[in-house]
Amino acid sequence: MDRYETYLRQIVDEVIAQGTVPILLTKADASELRGERHVINPAIVRVAYEYQLPLVNFWGSAQYLDNYGIDIDREGFHLSDAGYKLKNTLALRALYQVWTAVKGEQVASQAEPTHTATPEPTPEPQVAVTVPDCDPSCVFFGTAQSQDGVVSGAGVYAYNPENKALTQVLPDGFDLQDVSDDGERLLANQGGRLYEVDLAAGEAELVSASFFHLGQQGAYWNSSESEVVFLDQNAPLKGGDGTAFRLIPAGDDEAVYFTSGSCESKDYCRSEGVSKQDAGGEVTKLEALKQPVFSPDGSRVAYLNPEAATAETFFHTRYLVLEDTDRWAASRRVLYFPDVSGFMVYADVITTAFSPDENKVFILYDVYSEYYEYSLRLETFLWDLDSGIRYEMGQKEGNSASLNPRPVWAPDGESVLLFLTDLLEDGTYAISPYLTNLVSGEHMVLLDEGLLASADYLYLTNLYWR
Repeated sequence: MDRYETYLRQIVDEVIAQGTVPILLTKADASELRGERHVINPAIVRVAYEYQLPLVNFWGSAQYLDNYGIDIDREGFHLSDAGYKLKNTLALRALYQVWTAVKGEQVASQAEPTHTATPEPTPEPQVAVTVPDCDPSCVFFGTAQSQDGVVSGAGVYAYNPENKALTQVLPDGFDLQDVSDDGERLLANQGGRLYEVDLAAGEAELVSASFFHLGQQGAYWNSSESEVVFLDQNAPLKGGDGTAFRLIPAGDDEAVYFTSGSCESKDYCRSEGVSKQDAGGEVTKLEALKQPVFSPDGSRVAYLNPEAATAETFFHTRYLVLEDTDRWAASRRVLYFPDVSGFMVYADVITTAFSPDENKVFILYDVYSEYYEYSLRLETFLWDLDSGIRYEMGQKEGNSASLNPRPVWAPDGESVLLFLTDLLEDGTYAISPYLTNLVSGEHMVLLDEGLLASADYLYLTNLYWR
């Protein structure tokens, strides 16, 4: 497969030498796998990234066609009719986008030079804020949308579980970073512009115009909510072998925890590990932590063991580690989950959420088929840290686990709301909330079907119940 990348680079060099812009396209099939991991598509993406070339992620789009866009009656790599139609559509869109970009540059270069006066400073644009009805409470969440492989903020919403009212608080293009404890202030960004939003006044104030926005979360308030901690493009935070792209709130004003690495686009980042910067600016890489989640006051942390993700398990991790942050390894507890069965079927802890009182952890567990390369079901668990008991809290068949499911605890700690994205038969993506009530014992009850829907891949980013 090394020859493939070598030849691809030679082709790209030759095409560029002829004055032409190559457009690369990933392939829908994975016929070269033979039980191994992807080789050709990563090579295509590497070449596109290094040469800064247009790239069409045909493989990603084809995952939601029948049999992934492959003709089931042929050799395993020929496209079906639906696959050909999708490939042609994506190719035409890419050609049009490149053509309009090149044409625009030519027009600009051919224009006659003009002499203009120094422009006046542009006033800060007004942000349209819609104030929601949050009596008695709301779940605030950001959304992101992938259109032809380009991910962008799709607005900030408030959902009232009591009356099932959904309000778009901030328009398309915005994403949510944090919410104050009283639910009256938001930290939200529009690309690289970070705002503090006052819901009582219906106003937004610019915090920074150089906010780094490609990771999942790049800003939060300190414990007293008097200062904003955020990633600044003009003063990047370095750690390990890369630059910080995601902050990890830890309830600790004396330290900043973050994930570092590199990002190619929104939510497409490669992690090089977790690090901690202390009050003196010294950075320490935390080799033992993977996907850490801290309790609200920072007294506990749940994480995955990076050493458990090996080639033999296809880099899946099926147990969770928990420690008290004042004692760390001396307080370590490990939670194992039920075995899963099936040919090339593995399981992962994909996300965790602490209860407001710090004593319970809600866990999402992905049962995944490496053979078919999609999730088979999503399982949910509750870990009671006082008793040490693990409870099964319901499951859902299908590929919801692959579509960024997000849990959030109610402020009183009596229930959990789980937002799942489903792919409907008509190709529409729909987000629906499911309620698990710890008092009544009801698990994963559908609360509001199709709360949000889109023809493009739509998912939740950060969410808070206030």
